[in-house]
Amino acid sequence: MSSPRSITAMFTAVPFIAPAGIINAAGATPDGSVAPGSIVSIYGNNLATDLMIGGSNPLSQAIGGITVTVNDYLLPLLFVSPQQIGAQVPSGLADGTYPITVHIQGQPDVSGTFVVKRNAPGVFTQANPQNLPLMVALHQDGSLVTQASPARRNEVISFYGTGFGPYNKPVIDGFNVAPTPLLTVADPVSVLTGGLTLTPDWAGAAPFMVGTTQVNLKIVDSIPHGTVLDVAVSAGGQQSSVVKLPVE
Repeated sequence: MSSPRSITAMFTAVPFIAPAGIINAAGATPDGSVAPGSIVSIYGNNLATDLMIGGSNPLSQAIGGITVTVNDYLLPLLFVSPQQIGAQVPSGLADGTYPITVHIQGQPDVSGTFVVKRNAPGVFTQANPQNLPLMVALHQDGSLVTQASPARRNEVISFYGTGFGPYNKPVIDGFNVAPTPLLTVADPVSVLTGGLTLTPDWAGAAPFMVGTTQVNLKIVDSIPHGTVLDVAVSAGGQQSSVVKLPVE
């Protein structure tokens, strides 16, 4: 510059969705796909001004002036925050690649793409001091399975995930599933661990939840004991990422 100049900097928070930023809410699947009816996380920046929680039953379609659309579908939302939005994928989507758009009041729309497959299972995990991907599993008495309270021989544990595919009867997006009748997963579900392929006692829509599958598994004698197992779940031939299960 030939002489002093005054410069005014304008810092405007511009929203965006991260590359590959739409993933299974339980954690990215091996191929990055998500399933119809499942719960997903949309990651980015400046997606909202603050953390805001929507209604629980039904889920909200707008939170704090923010909506999310896929084609003509308005997605049910669990929450919005600056870096993450929790939403349910429309159960009517066929396999394919889709655009997704976050509409933010007073801001330009922000878009991304994601891949839908009929089955794209993921298993929810719990926080723990060791930072292990410990699955969210419950003992038969309803208490949490942890390293201090591992799954016990011959008990039936229940664990939870999303993206296991359709059920034997349609469910309404955004609404909690009724406790009766129980809805089973339409496609075969297997639990893979310790070189074993196990068939769960039951896998279906988790009562009183949205977009969540419950899997009931008996801890049979053939399962290795006294260890933290690597576990993956297969739904309709598609496998989840590996999680951990402490076994007594």
